[in-house]
Amino acid sequence: MFTVDFNTISFLLAIISILLGIFAIWQAIDYRKESAQLNEKTRGILEDIKVHSTVISQYAIPELRAYGESMRKLIYEEKAAKAVEQPLLEQKGAAAEGHKSINVDLLEEIQFLTKHIGKAISMELFERLKHKYDFGTILQELLIMQKKGELTWPEAPNPPDALSEIRVTQGQ
Repeated sequence: MFTVDFNTISFLLAIISILLGIFAIWQAIDYRKESAQLNEKTRGILEDIKVHSTVISQYAIPELRAYGESMRKLIYEEKAAKAVEQPLLEQKGAAAEGHKSINVDLLEEIQFLTKHIGKAISMELFERLKHKYDFGTILQELLIMQKKGELTWPEAPNPPDALSEIRVTQGQ
């Protein structure tokens, strides 16, 4: 008959238990190292987010606020012009008569803005010329001048954004 030696079975189970314990300790150390690395990466990313949010709150938000105010002013002026029953197209057409070409006006306004403000922002350029020309006319002329190599902006050859800086590239 077969006799069971409990000492041998206990010894084998003790060895298996020790091996499983060593494996568990190795896994715990490995996961601890991984979590420490992930923690450092997360801290770095959070620091970047903090820096970017500070930059956005200090620089972009005031620019967007100024853009919103100018757009509200533009809308108010259009409503006021309609209220007095003077269509904007007639105003622009009458104001454009006897003036220089749009090309020359654009270059002069860009140079004026650059001289007095330090840079020519497209929104400001449109604002200064809207009494003479339609928005589409100004935009079309800007694109033509960019294709000729006379002007440039960061998004070229796409149309400029509202806050894009427009620069003269040739000695005009």
